[in-house]
Amino acid sequence: MLLKDFTFDVIHFDELPSTNIHAQEILRRGKLRHGEVICTEYQSQGKGQMSAAWESKPSENLLISICLRLNWPVDQLFQLTKCASLALIDLLDKLAVDQARIKWPNDILIGNKKVGGILIENSIHGQQAEHTIFGIGLNVNQKDFEDYHRAASSLSMALGRNLDRAQLLSELLKSVKNRLNDLSDQRRMDQDYLNRLYGKHQLMHYASKGQKFKAELVGVDPMGKLILQQEGTQALYDLKEIQFLD
Repeated sequence: MLLKDFTFDVIHFDELPSTNIHAQEILRRGKLRHGEVICTEYQSQGKGQMSAAWESKPSENLLISICLRLNWPVDQLFQLTKCASLALIDLLDKLAVDQARIKWPNDILIGNKKVGGILIENSIHGQQAEHTIFGIGLNVNQKDFEDYHRAASSLSMALGRNLDRAQLLSELLKSVKNRLNDLSDQRRMDQDYLNRLYGKHQLMHYASKGQKFKAELVGVDPMGKLILQQEGTQALYDLKEIQFLD
């Protein structure tokens, strides 16, 4: 799939419940345009995976939803997660941020602290995802965060300086476009994602069904399930079945 002529149209808001909620409302009215980018200074109902809240102080971070019409096969939806995650990693690499990693499935870490998250929502028709919304939150200039199970950080904290958010958005959209054009190269996408996975080939602590255990993260299967290995035996986990403790 090549999208070389694909362009973005950024629409700014001072406040929204969330950029994904707004995009879904536009989709329900049949007015969602391919390449539309919803951007807000603040969202009152920001959310991440599994309805987790997303904290963001006004006018300090990037809060966007990228609206796409890809007609992507349902059995390859996790490739879209890889695409969005790697676009953020590419951006951090351009900024020379050290230790940028993807915590499965689509959180972005610097070291072991969270700086970004992705919420992808699809409109499914038959065996195709007709519309796809990349909801992206990236901590840019915020320096104070609430206490979470996983500590939060920001680009400014990692780099020791504030960043121009408008320029950062422009660079992020370039990275997204480049990765969208790489979607047809599945082998490269798979390898790039695996190479940047937090905890890959490390013995780490996890919890599942109330039990804590150590395992080695060895990969992700084609449907996006996490592959963990214990004493030579591999097991698959989906998002609701496993918790990272490290």
